[in-house]
Amino acid sequence: MSETTSHPEAPATERVAIPDAVTSISAVAFASARPLTKSLTAEAAEITREFGWDFFKAGVLIADEWPTPPADFNEDPEATYLLVKEAKIKEKQPDGTKKWVKSDKGKWNLPCGRLKIGESFEEAALREGEEETGRRLQLDKLVHIGHRRDGDNPYVIFIYAATELEFIAPPDPEEIAETRWFTYDEIIALGETDQLRNPDLTIGALNHYRKYELQPDGLLVTYPFK
Repeated sequence: MSETTSHPEAPATERVAIPDAVTSISAVAFASARPLTKSLTAEAAEITREFGWDFFKAGVLIADEWPTPPADFNEDPEATYLLVKEAKIKEKQPDGTKKWVKSDKGKWNLPCGRLKIGESFEEAALREGEEETGRRLQLDKLVHIGHRRDGDNPYVIFIYAATELEFIAPPDPEEIAETRWFTYDEIIALGETDQLRNPDLTIGALNHYRKYELQPDGLLVTYPFK
């Protein structure tokens, strides 16, 4: 969930229309989808520097079971997925800007956040997932690529499947109010009652994971404007 100040490489308003870059980054992410890539390829690093590290996000979809190919996978309704409830909300300030403030009205979300300078997508996904859940995780395949075109907060996000290896410690209460396992139907209900921070992201990643769609063209989704 961590937000960072934009780097001066390229203003957000100049980074909204990026279909070619998204396609290139997507291909690179798939080509490097080994267990935890420690560094970006030269192509990925060049594109990341061009748009700014904070333009990219990564996160995890933590499930209590791995998916299997469609012939064997029955989309078990009892499978559960770990979401985090944010301890802050974005609140509009008198000057028109938005600021993260502590609140008990935080919404549920996939564990995710912005890349730090020099991180790979897999490395950022694992870091954010472990920080926000307090669990040691094992990453698997890339299952969702999201593109938000909003003028004030455009980004591209990569979501990786993950499983829990062990509980370490509760996450920082200043950032995460609660973690909880939900079934697919329960997460859909959260979206219908406006309790998901980004339903396009959360439900989109879930649907890709449950349908075992693991190809770049099928994973890239441009979210509607808020």
